[in-house]
Amino acid sequence: MSLFAAIKSHLLHHSKVALLVGDRVFHMAVLGQRAPRRPYIVFQIIDDSGEDWRHMANAGTVTDAEVQIACYGDKDTQSCELANEVRKSLDHANHRDIGRAPDTVTVRGAFWRRDIPDYTPDPDGREWGTFKVIQEWTIRYEHSLPELAV
Repeated sequence: MSLFAAIKSHLLHHSKVALLVGDRVFHMAVLGQRAPRRPYIVFQIIDDSGEDWRHMANAGTVTDAEVQIACYGDKDTQSCELANEVRKSLDHANHRDIGRAPDTVTVRGAFWRRDIPDYTPDPDGREWGTFKVIQEWTIRYEHSLPELAV
């Protein structure tokens, strides 16, 4: 299973995260131009270099992926609360499966690196802008190797 599907499934099914965002968890590539109702989460896999090695003989089955998770809110407290719940959900993901079947991967370690708070003003200046906290993670996970034709 893909790490992309597992992260999305994990966040959608974590009770405290889901309570805050409902089903508003998006991959950066599918978000589009219009932002959804806040709060919401946007994530992207920055680097999954293990994907490049799967074709090689004797390649390992553990991969490190660099992941960004952005937590958007109407207020700084809302984006920070959401970021804290995301962090707690992934902190408890070490040495276990994340996601829901069939969208699961086994995580060997989820390593939070930092939070980057950000604010984007409303372009018209009539409303509050958008607050977000961008989290940077390294997620070490197991993947299966494809069968090689002999």
